[in-house]
Formats: sequence, C-alpha cells, structure tokens
Amino acid sequence: MNKEDLKAIFLIILMLGLIAILIILGVSIYSRFTGNDENILEVFEEGYTAILNKNENQKPSSVIIEENSQLDQVESANKQTQSESDQSNTEKTDDNYFYNQLNSYSKMIYDELEKNKENMKSGTYKIDFGDSFSELLKRENGEDLLKDYYQSAIETYLYDNPEVFYLEPTKMYINIRTIKKVFTTTYEVYIDSGKEANYLSEECNTKQQVLAYENRIEEEANKILSQIEKGTEYQKILMIHDYLVNNVSFEESLSKNNIYNMYGALVNKEAVCEGYAKAFKYLMDKIEVECVVVIGMATNSKGETQNHAWNYMNLDNKWYAIDVTWDDPIVIGHGYVGNDIKYRYFLKGSTTIDKDHFKETQFTEGGQEYNYPQLSLNDY
Repeated sequence: MNKEDLKAIFLIILMLGLIAILIILGVSIYSRFTGNDENILEVFEEGYTAILNKNENQKPSSVIIEENSQLDQVESANKQTQSESDQSNTEKTDDNYFYNQLNSYSKMIYDELEKNKENMKSGTYKIDFGDSFSELLKRENGEDLLKDYYQSAIETYLYDNPEVFYLEPTKMYINIRTIKKVFTTTYEVYIDSGKEANYLSEECNTKQQVLAYENRIEEEANKILSQIEKGTEYQKILMIHDYLVNNVSFEESLSKNNIYNMYGALVNKEAVCEGYAKAFKYLMDKIEVECVVVIGMATNSKGETQNHAWNYMNLDNKWYAIDVTWDDPIVIGHGYVGNDIKYRYFLKGSTTIDKDHFKETQFTEGGQEYNYPQLSLNDY
C-alpha cells in the first residue's frame, strides 16, 4: 500500500469522525430544545431524612439530619442566619410565630407541608417541588444548604402546628433527583417515605387511625371550649390552664404511647412536659390567642435541672409565660394542692420565670436560632 492510499484512508477516517461528531452535536442541540433526550442523560437519586429524638429525661423533640449512604460524607453547612440574602418577607398568621423567622427556601418547604396537610394523612403522599430548588442546588454547598433549610422547615412546622402529631419525621425523606444532560444539569426535589411503608407514627399508622385520633381530640377540645365560650380572654386562658392541671397526669415511666403529643394530654390524660405544652398551644390556637411552645432547661424545687417545655402566650398585647406541667405537681396520697402551687407559673413575667426557666434558642443542636417573644418584666 503506497502513501497515497494511506492518505486516502486517513482522510476517510477523519471525515467519518467529523460526521459522527456533527451527528452527536445535532442530536444534542435538538434534544436541548425539544426535551427528547432520554438517551443522553444521567440521573442520580439521593435523599436524607429528619430524625426526631426524644430522650428519657423528657427533652422536647429535636430534629437532626441523617444522610443516606448515597450522599457524600460532608459536614453540614454553616447555620443559616437572618442576613441570608434570600430571606423572605412573607408573613403568616400569629399562631405560626416561628414560620416568620424562616428564609424563603424553608418557607417554601413549610408551605408545601401545610398545603398538603390533608394529603399527608395517608402517609404515602409525595410532595413534589419540581425544579424549584435548582438554583440553590447549583451552588457549591447547595445540598448542605438544602439539608439545613429542610431541618429548619420541618422542626418549625411541628412546633407551630401541634395538630400534626401523626407525622414521623424519621420516615420523611427529602430527595434530590439530579438530571445531567449534555449541556445542563437540573435538580428535582420531592418528599416521600423513602423505603418506609409510610411516614406516619407507630401509634397512628394508617389514615383511618389518623382520622379516628383527630375525632377524639376534637371531641375533647369541644367539651373544654363549650364551657368557656362566654368568658373573657383571661377567663378562657385560666379555665384551659385549670382543665389541664386538673385532668392530665404527668407520665413518669416514659413508657406509654403519645406522651409527647397533645393526644396523650387531651385524650389519654397522660403526658410529659412537651405533651402538656403542645396541648395548651393547640387550645390557645382554637381560641385565637397567640401562643408558642418554649424549650429549654428548668430547675425544680429539688434543685435538679432538666430538659423542659412550657409556653409563652399573648394577653392584652403583652407576653407572659405559663408552665402547665409544673402547675400540676405529682401528689402522693390525698394531698391538697393550694393556689400558691397551682398558679405558681401562671402568666408570669421574665422577672419571675427566668429565675428557674432557661429557654434555648435552637430546637436542634447546630440548627437555626429562633427569637422568642419578649416577655413582660412583671407578672400579669
């Protein structure tokens, strides 16, 4: 074979290579504009879940993030701050106090949870955000930021809305679907139950059980509210406080179901401090009184400091503290509880409550810091 033949073969190979490249580019450009590119994309799925922990010392629920094995092992992004450039000015009603401190991405997640409250009772409903988080996820630390924003959204949603006691965040996965095309990468985000059967709690594991639990709560709430409908705002708050003190018992063994939520307090009549506080907030929401659940540490009459939960609420445009749990002491035998004990933590200002109650600004270690309402200095 002479040099001319070799040159001809080389030119033919070169031309074929150029033609192949042009064909690939043509298909890519066509696919980019038509979206018909299933054969030239790569899809990656990854997800993570919020974990709700309760410890044996009655510490209020907290949310942490656990990564699926598919995710890279990276440290969490820095805590989000109020100076975040994407902070939103959206406001919700007064019973969603912590919502108004979220940034726009966390609010987007919170809003979808609220929008799909009824759908989530099935425990299997998929909450689809589409490509709403694509710009965030294109950032260098986008996945870490999304984890932080999801954590803030779900813990805020649970503290703002005690009526969603049936959700189990340990079984709720927020997933990232990464779609890599020739020229672009997009991200689709959704929440589902991952490999779990559903994301409902063990005590309330089907939609039928959720509805039955809700009916029982509604019956108990209506009984309480029917007795106070003609009272002043102060009288309503007082009677709800007294009802919980007189009818709910502190569950010391920590072994029973629903003791951390309002169902345990209102229906089973047994709860720990978190159950008392959530039941009180739920009833305050019913009578349209601003109220939040407060978590932190408190020192009891024995000098023991322990994890605790109580409430702040708004009366006559001033905020006061109420600790229903500690107004309901454990009485042995036929002991008598006088008003000095029964109202020791009823409508107290910061001068009184801050002596032995120490609020924490984070629901989760390393999580977002929240501002609580400024208490009145003096008792009501």
